[in-house]
Amino acid sequence: MCAICAWPDVIRKLLAGPGGEVRADLEPVRAALNTIDARTGLNWVARARTQQMLSALASGSGPISHAVLDQLTPSAATAHLRTILVEQAVLAPRDEGLAGLEQAVKRRISRVHDPVDRKILQSYATWHHLRRLRAIASRRRVTQDQVVYACNALTAAAALLNWLHERSQHLATCTQDDIDEWLGIDAFSRSRGFVAWAVSRGHAKDIEIPPFNNAPVRQVFNDHDQRWALARQLLHDDSIALEDRVAGLLVLLYAQRAARIAQLTIDHITITDNGVELTLGQTPITVPAAFADLLEAFVNDGRVSAAFRPEENTWLYPASRLGRPLASRTLLQRLRAIGIQPTLGRNTALMQMAAEMPPPVLNKLLGISLDRATRWTQEAGNNRPGYAAAVARRTGVTCESAWMGDPPP
Repeated sequence: MCAICAWPDVIRKLLAGPGGEVRADLEPVRAALNTIDARTGLNWVARARTQQMLSALASGSGPISHAVLDQLTPSAATAHLRTILVEQAVLAPRDEGLAGLEQAVKRRISRVHDPVDRKILQSYATWHHLRRLRAIASRRRVTQDQVVYACNALTAAAALLNWLHERSQHLATCTQDDIDEWLGIDAFSRSRGFVAWAVSRGHAKDIEIPPFNNAPVRQVFNDHDQRWALARQLLHDDSIALEDRVAGLLVLLYAQRAARIAQLTIDHITITDNGVELTLGQTPITVPAAFADLLEAFVNDGRVSAAFRPEENTWLYPASRLGRPLASRTLLQRLRAIGIQPTLGRNTALMQMAAEMPPPVLNKLLGISLDRATRWTQEAGNNRPGYAAAVARRTGVTCESAWMGDPPP
């Protein structure tokens, strides 16, 4: 049989229960799998782990749900199935980053030895991290960096609680001397937020962890001309892949992080008869002509427009996994492969813009927080509050300070 003819029968056999029939609750799953490309589907189910996952699903009971999929392994096969079911409206869309964090929270809480300490960590995770990220998820997708930050904070908090428990101590009884000794273990002060939260909620008193580094040294290019030389190369070197040229220019010209670039969609780019606008924050940026041509070509590129993904997530950088954006670490590897040092490029661009523009403008144009923008302008020696108020009132701001037309010769 050809792949198209064989695929429906393969699905039925994999989803059949002990009696050889597909239970009614799995009929939507079978219908959804029937919609995907037969050759792709056969390659997917040829893997033993995929077959085991579908067999476990078939032997279960009840309707299909995100909670049911969360219990299946391996995660890669389950994620692929989940994407198909969301695309076919069998399951409602959900923020996978936030969902992954919720599972990570449970694992970290389970590591805490003392039951009282577990309740404290549960409260910290729920009312500090999860509440904040759920509020963010109601407006936009939670980034991988935000998830990793929360996981690191919870891991450090659990480690501190266990360390105190092993010393027959608790948060309520520990002293500043205990915390100072703990800092020999938690050298990066990742538990600082937890300690501050515990004191504010009455779980601890008279203890604190000072900030790890109040004045970090920003790594920038020693020669600013190096940034422009890289930008010129990306603008004109057709031997570099178009998607890598665009990503590199977003770093060098608009100080975007790889995690942020990976989350961009086609909706962030507006092409009109008057030019191209790029929306990174609240206010669209009018893109100069040379970069505008690259962006327009990239949006119209067959690889991007033909990529499979849910309608609401038209990723500029889609991953091979259906409906998901490219992993930021993959994008970082690609940037480094073409000679771009992402941290240096981003810091240099942001330092230059921070020297020329006030915090509210950086916040609205680049999408960085106002607090972070303020710190950057202070480091860059920018003290022009009057200019800030004037520019912030403008409705359409052109990011000419970031790039005055073409890069300098």
